[in-house]
Amino acid sequence: MKRAPAVQSKDESPAGRGQIYLSIFQNASIGIVLMDVDERIIECNPAFASMLGYTVEASIGMTLKQVTHPDEYADESRRFNQALRTARKGYRVQKEKRFVHKDGRVIWGRITITIIFGNSGEPVFVLGMVEDISERKKLADDYQALNRQFEFILGVTRTGLAI
Repeated sequence: MKRAPAVQSKDESPAGRGQIYLSIFQNASIGIVLMDVDERIIECNPAFASMLGYTVEASIGMTLKQVTHPDEYADESRRFNQALRTARKGYRVQKEKRFVHKDGRVIWGRITITIIFGNSGEPVFVLGMVEDISERKKLADDYQALNRQFEFILGVTRTGLAI
C-alpha cells in the first residue's frame, strides 16, 4: 500500500510550521486543553471551550475543579497530582470522565492525558485531548433502561398477571 505524502507547507521555517500547528489546534474537532501544574487552564481550543459552553477567553484561567463534575473532583485532583509526582516521559492515560457545562448539565468526555516535561525533566504542563461522548452515554443509558423494562415485562408474562 502506498503511503500518503506528508502535508507540507510552502514555508518550511519554524514560523511556517508553527502556523500549521496553530491551524490544527484551532480547527480540531476534539477539545484540546493545556493546564499548568496548579490545575489551571492556560490554553484551550474552540472545540474544548464550546463543549463546556464557554468562549476560549472565558476558559483561560479556569481550574480543574471548575470544569470537573463535583463527584469526581477530589479523586481527579489526587490522580492529577500523583501523576505529576510519578510520571515519566511517555506517560499517557485515557479515561472517561464527567465535565460540567456552563449551564450546569453533565458532559461526558473521553480524555487522553499526556504530561509535558521541561528541559530539566520536571512536569510543566498537562495536555488533554477530549472527545464529547455525551450522546453515546445517553444512548447506552436509554438502552439499559429499555432492557430493564423488557426484563420486567418478560418476567411478568412468565409468571402471569393476577387480577
